[in-house]
Amino acid sequence: MLPEPKMEWEIASWIASCHANAHMDQEQYGLAKPWAEISLHTRSTGRNTSPLIDLGIICMRLEQHDEAYSYLHQAYELGQERAFQGNPKDVLSYYKEERAKRK
Repeated sequence: MLPEPKMEWEIASWIASCHANAHMDQEQYGLAKPWAEISLHTRSTGRNTSPLIDLGIICMRLEQHDEAYSYLHQAYELGQERAFQGNPKDVLSYYKEERAKRK
């Protein structure tokens, strides 16, 4: 879709995020994960928590709990509970439960 070097185009993150979300909507989390990783690595600002939340949700659904916690914790560190707004409520609950287990 993009000319080389693909990862250096600002729109690469948006395209990857769209692919990840399309797969997530179909509950195809294994297919969503590589796209979400691209979205994270190509995001234009380190303050954007959406790719972290997406990866956290994907890993949560794939039962990759250490990875899920890591991504969700990074998002929480950047935006606290505000970072989770607009996402399913079980995501923030899952993060809080995992955080309590690790203390």
